[in-house]
Amino acid sequence: DQITGVLETEDMEQLSQITANNEDIVIFGTDADERIVGWPDLKKLMQKQFATTETKKISVRDQVIKLHDSGQVAWFSQRADWQISIQGKDFQLDGVRISGVLEKRDGRWVNVQLHYSLPVAGSAVEN
Repeated sequence: DQITGVLETEDMEQLSQITANNEDIVIFGTDADERIVGWPDLKKLMQKQFATTETKKISVRDQVIKLHDSGQVAWFSQRADWQISIQGKDFQLDGVRISGVLEKRDGRWVNVQLHYSLPVAGSAVEN
């Protein structure tokens, strides 16, 4: 998974290759106010994140990828266990939910929408 690789390696050049480099990209992060629209805002946010946070390992599971009949659009969902260090303090985020939409442009896939969320235990309605 390319986005996971970018987060682990903190490779801004690779991020620019797998992301729409215009206003098409929309990302919802895990913070309540984290809504990023457009490549300039994403680039600024990721440079700051890479400077303050070290992603040690991301383990992806339950990945589902679907391709539209046109062959030009795909969407995915997955869960990830994330080992990070923020200012020298280690954290483990289990079950981070990630979904997104990719579009094929000039023969390569780019992210145009990503959504990250953290599960909240006990909020589901009982069957």
